[in-house]
Amino acid sequence: MRTRLLKPLLISTLIVTVLVGSPLSVAAVQAGDEDSPESTTHLSHETTEKHTTEDRDVTTAQTHAEDKTLKVQKRLDDAKLRVCERRQTQIKTIMERSSARAKRQAELFNAIAERTKAFYVKQGHTLANYDELVAAVDGAKNKVAADVATLPRDFSCESSDPKGTGSSFKEGMKQEITDLKALRTAVKNLIVGVKSVQPHEEDN
Repeated sequence: MRTRLLKPLLISTLIVTVLVGSPLSVAAVQAGDEDSPESTTHLSHETTEKHTTEDRDVTTAQTHAEDKTLKVQKRLDDAKLRVCERRQTQIKTIMERSSARAKRQAELFNAIAERTKAFYVKQGHTLANYDELVAAVDGAKNKVAADVATLPRDFSCESSDPKGTGSSFKEGMKQEITDLKALRTAVKNLIVGVKSVQPHEEDN
């Protein structure tokens, strides 16, 4: 009787022990698997592949962004080229007219200066600072001639720097206008000086 009662109890205890012990055993086996060299190597490969994929994705994204930027820049460059080509003839005409006008003005001032000098010599009068006035005219004339020689004479939208050519011409014309004014002033001073030594009507 007592043996029959103990037998179920022993069986129950054994079942409980197995049920309680099994999770620990499984966890221990799983832990052992994770700590094994094969498991560590596998995880290392997975991490490396993940990083490589991420790097490749970043590089691809950067390449796409750069390609997009280049395409946008090309469209902008093409648009600027079309605008430039529409204005090219007008720009060249303005450059040619501006250069020709400056050249004519310089030639006019030079001609007046030469006539004034010839008149002074013919009259035979003496002006104390005549040589200084003539030197001022000649110096201003040479500066204007140098300005004309250095002005850009051609413009093309297909050149390496059409904007730079336009800017150089603009700055060159500003300098030439300044030097033309200086030449005009020098010629005017020469005329006034020569006139100052001429006899007045009442002296005749």
